[in-house]
Amino acid sequence: MTQTAGESVAETPAEQAVVIRPRTTTVRIGSSPRGAPVVFAGTRTAAPLIAEHAVGFETILSAERTFRQDGERYRFKGWSDDVRKRERVVTVPRQGLDVRARYVPAAR
Repeated sequence: MTQTAGESVAETPAEQAVVIRPRTTTVRIGSSPRGAPVVFAGTRTAAPLIAEHAVGFETILSAERTFRQDGERYRFKGWSDDVRKRERVVTVPRQGLDVRARYVPAAR
């Protein structure tokens, strides 16, 4: 239905609620070693992050350049799917997303 200039709101039908259920899938963001800070869809957490997201959802995924764990400092090396950039745009595929941020011990 369209509303044209001059029509009053009273002449339009009532609003109807529409329930949208997008197809969802599992997103898993891990790190090696475990516990590296990662950001997915604006949420910062220590890996692993496991969540349900809509198929086709596009967002930014990032990992910290360095982090400390058990007295050891680690630096980012790349993602498990061979992407080297720490910050990247990802689109959630139908089969789900499962990537891991890889770190190596930082030189002292």
